[in-house]
Amino acid sequence: MQRTGNLCSNANNIFIYRLSQCVKIAIAVGMLLTYPIMFYVPNAVVWTAVVKRWGPFERPILYEYLVRILLSLVTFVMAEVIPNLSVFISLVGAVSSTALALVFPPLCDLAVRWSDQDFGPFAWRKIVDYITLVVAAFGFCTGTYYSMVEIVSSLRS
Repeated sequence: MQRTGNLCSNANNIFIYRLSQCVKIAIAVGMLLTYPIMFYVPNAVVWTAVVKRWGPFERPILYEYLVRILLSLVTFVMAEVIPNLSVFISLVGAVSSTALALVFPPLCDLAVRWSDQDFGPFAWRKIVDYITLVVAAFGFCTGTYYSMVEIVSSLRS
């Protein structure tokens, strides 16, 4: 029997099968209840643009909910329409994870301490920041390259 890294796919007896169904239901309910919460900030940005373009509205709360639902539906449709979504997720991860973990912290540190040209007793931090930026550039380039290779090979097959 072929094993995968997924509890729900490895259901070989009735107990495991029922447990896996409960896990699937719990994940679905959790996503249903929490997914639109992630769109609070994008909704605020989009809602401001919608009000500037088509507003003011008689029932703004109703239209704001409609915009929130539309944003959620767009992501669900994209997940269904895009073939091999996992390779695109790896590309987004290569770009955004590198930026969040390796680019922004040293840039913020350099920006805060930039007025001190010699950094005083913390001159070693400038060296560490620049080394981190070089590692980030290397990680960004290699991660993006291999993600793009994977995308091209998955689209060819």
